[in-house]
Amino acid sequence: MGINRPSLYAAFGDKEALFRMVLVRYSAGPGAYIGKALELREARQVAEALLRSAAGVQTDPATPPGCLTVTGAL
Repeated sequence: MGINRPSLYAAFGDKEALFRMVLVRYSAGPGAYIGKALELREARQVAEALLRSAAGVQTDPATPPGCLTVTGAL
């Protein structure tokens, strides 16, 4: 990005604050399917929506490979 560490921290705070901001944005973008699936009434519908949507996101050429949330948790 061409930004140095002091500029990054001045713009976003510490690494944790930056990561939290990224997760919020991810949740509204590629990860938005999770909230939608959790609104369904039946457990089977939730599970099916999560699996189908996750497969769709992971196989979409426009989406970077991997899962931001899982990778960040590791």
